[in-house]
Amino acid sequence: MGMITSYIYKYSDKGRLLSLSSYYPGHKDPVTGVFITEPKEDLVDKYEYGQDGRLLKHKTYKLEGGSRSLDKIFTYKYVMTDSGYISNDSIEYILDKKGRLSKLKFLKAKNEYVVDSVGNRYRVGDFYYSYFDGGYTELRYYHRGKMIWGAPDAWVKTDYFFQKKGYLSKEITYLKEKGETKWKKLRHDEYAYSYRAGNPHSNFLIEKPGKVYAADGAVVIENEQPALVAVYTFGGQLVEQRRMAAGINRIPLPKGLYIVVVGRQGHKIVVR
Repeated sequence: MGMITSYIYKYSDKGRLLSLSSYYPGHKDPVTGVFITEPKEDLVDKYEYGQDGRLLKHKTYKLEGGSRSLDKIFTYKYVMTDSGYISNDSIEYILDKKGRLSKLKFLKAKNEYVVDSVGNRYRVGDFYYSYFDGGYTELRYYHRGKMIWGAPDAWVKTDYFFQKKGYLSKEITYLKEKGETKWKKLRHDEYAYSYRAGNPHSNFLIEKPGKVYAADGAVVIENEQPALVAVYTFGGQLVEQRRMAAGINRIPLPKGLYIVVVGRQGHKIVVR
């Protein structure tokens, strides 16, 4: 099926993310053949930094169907703390002594904790980061049984691998359900990256087959295989979570901005 959705990252000479452009091809209604989402729809995220290099502001814009003007749809602001910073959507970014992200904490979530097999304590739903030679690991434990009937809670981790020049080359996601001792590789959540000639700081994410797009009052997920789907508000609040069969699935939603996560891949969606 080729590339379905692409992401272009642009960085400064110091390696700071300056902008992220998300390209969404147009999608037709499978029954009527009418375009539900117009072609060449882009979401552009721009980032502003202080003199000390810390992130101060994150603005999201929308660019549609050949238009050259950007319409701002949301602004995230950040307040510095001794250990990192907090955004106005109640997410705390905690950094380690080297200035790297060590934890992503959702401040409005309940304080529930779980202990892993070696005694480490983790807050349910938060993201934890650890680093190894050539990359880093993102780890999370979340409740699936509360949202999906019969589904056990699970650990999810993603390993990110980088080239010698520091460019992301591959990411692989694993799942370990509650009570299990071994990690299972999620083959539909394995990605490789290629880079544009002349701009080594920009890259395209090459996805596996599947489509996620907005329709009137809903989000539509087209998958060739069963997948766990979660819908979040831009503030990080879980709206819907369910396991969907292969095929075309529709989730009714009020108008607004959402993050739709299929497996471990997120999509920014605007429902009108």
